[in-house]
Amino acid sequence: MEGWWYFVQANKESLLRGKKLIEEAIALDPSYAYAYSLLGGVHGALMYMGIAKSPQESLELCIQLKMKAISLDPTLAVAHASMGYWLVLARQYDKAIASGERGLSLAPTSADIISRYASILAYVGRNEEAIQLFKESLRLDPKPNNDVYRHFGTALANVGRYEEAIALQKKAVEQNPDDIFAHMVMASICSMAGREAEAKAAAKEVLRLNPNFSVARIRKVRPDKEPEVAKRWCDTLKQAGLPE
Repeated sequence: MEGWWYFVQANKESLLRGKKLIEEAIALDPSYAYAYSLLGGVHGALMYMGIAKSPQESLELCIQLKMKAISLDPTLAVAHASMGYWLVLARQYDKAIASGERGLSLAPTSADIISRYASILAYVGRNEEAIQLFKESLRLDPKPNNDVYRHFGTALANVGRYEEAIALQKKAVEQNPDDIFAHMVMASICSMAGREAEAKAAAKEVLRLNPNFSVARIRKVRPDKEPEVAKRWCDTLKQAGLPE
């Protein structure tokens, strides 16, 4: 659980610290399904952050670890739902939705599982459905980790509800000022909304946390099913002042 806490802080140092702790947990109990699922998420996050040496290998390892968790405990809802998220990154959209639905069927009242499934729906373009699920997730857990704020904001921005989306990112940044993903989402949404000064301020925070950040790398991993949506999110990062 300490490893999970470091994982959700979403910066390089915390991810590497969390990875070490989770690997220690697996060494203590090689049959601990949740630890494998969480370790998969760490590898995926390192890939998305641009830290992994081989993004493709990291994504494959992420999904393999999720599958390992499910093989150890087929009823582990979080493994199914979170694997669905990373299957989106692998552009396996139908499998991603099915995996998210399986997780939701196993834990239909879990705020965490509901928000993970909503994230999948947002990436495949089913934003209105995702928004309703995110609202339900926040009703069940009014103070979630930043992942919920970021993805809820993404769904809202996709349908032009920028002010609501920005408000959520402000909550994320207040909760964790070193969450690079929150600053990335903020930079894009503020650009979309024409709030250039705020977009540039968010971009500066991204570079503070990762001086080697590049929009080109995000273009390679941005998982939206609709190419024009992915292009828009990446183009607005550049508009905010982040280097190609």
